[in-house]
Amino acid sequence: MNQKTKATRVRLRCKGPVEIDVNPTITLPPGTYEAEAKQFGVPTLGGRISWTDPEYLIELSGDQIQQYGGKPNATPLISAEYDVTQFVKKGVLTLD
Repeated sequence: MNQKTKATRVRLRCKGPVEIDVNPTITLPPGTYEAEAKQFGVPTLGGRISWTDPEYLIELSGDQIQQYGGKPNATPLISAEYDVTQFVKKGVLTLD
């Protein structure tokens, strides 16, 4: 059985500061962020596809990471992706 993937662009709203990483501490300030909702699907015996709950990913540029608390590296960071699914499930980040 072949696993399938679907990704959808979404916007997430952050009403207050949210610490999305602890090492180093990266804190999203209030605002709206472009994100990706990603789901994985596996065909069932009946020919349908069973999809997982979405995972939410936010990609931040190297400049944003530094602006939100990250430390500058000797090697410049272009971007990094953060899994913020737990914050969406808790209602700290909401779909806009």
